[in-house]
Amino acid sequence: MRLEDLAGQVLLTVEGSPEYWLDHYYPAVTPSGKPVFRLSSTGSWQELLASVGRDAGVAVAALQGVRFYPRPGIVYVPFEDAGPIVYGLTWRAAGATARVPAFVRAATENPPRAADL
Repeated sequence: MRLEDLAGQVLLTVEGSPEYWLDHYYPAVTPSGKPVFRLSSTGSWQELLASVGRDAGVAVAALQGVRFYPRPGIVYVPFEDAGPIVYGLTWRAAGATARVPAFVRAATENPPRAADL
């Protein structure tokens, strides 16, 4: 599958996702400029997967979805021409406790191996 194949598709997204994130991972147009119809229709990733399973649209997902979110009736198809979805740690600046830096240290000192992803 190529990004161009998203032309004319309803691309489901989770409500409240930041615009910069949507613009990067959920394009409004294909590389050639054809429209992709984005629809924020669910409040969670689980609801989005259920909507995909009901044929309400398609979604962009990370490769780990195959392992962590298998669902009957959903097929994960890799893009040939898209970069990987990169993960990072985020947290609220206000109200952070001592647990935040402890978790960051634990996560960065013991990163997962590629084979575990």
